[in-house]
Amino acid sequence: MKLPLITKRTRPFYPRDHKCPICSKYVGEPDSFLCFSGGAMKQIEPNFYSMDDDLFGFLDINFHGAHDFGKGKYRDAFLMKHIVEHSACGQFEIYFCSTSCFRKFMNMMIDDLEEELSGGKKKNKSDVISSKNKKQ
Repeated sequence: MKLPLITKRTRPFYPRDHKCPICSKYVGEPDSFLCFSGGAMKQIEPNFYSMDDDLFGFLDINFHGAHDFGKGKYRDAFLMKHIVEHSACGQFEIYFCSTSCFRKFMNMMIDDLEEELSGGKKKNKSDVISSKNKKQ
């Protein structure tokens, strides 16, 4: 699966073809589905908020390795996986046909992150790594 799923050049929802990104089943009304959404709202007045073109939404998974006297794996490593990058109006939605497929998606993201941290997979252009030593 190519990341990021949503960018400033796409609409703020994924998948655009209404097929579950995991199993390719139809996702949408009138059927049940899971919507993973996020965003920001601009305060216009007290207790009144609205979407705004000046806002950009994002969703990342970051790994921050131990440094200085800290403990943990992958010392001095930093890895960022961009799932949503610069979403229009600060809003985004990612659709799945079921909780099971959403869980598989999240597990895939973590598995991919761990594989890159261990040196088993090449970095994507959207990933950021700075590491003095990726050893455990």
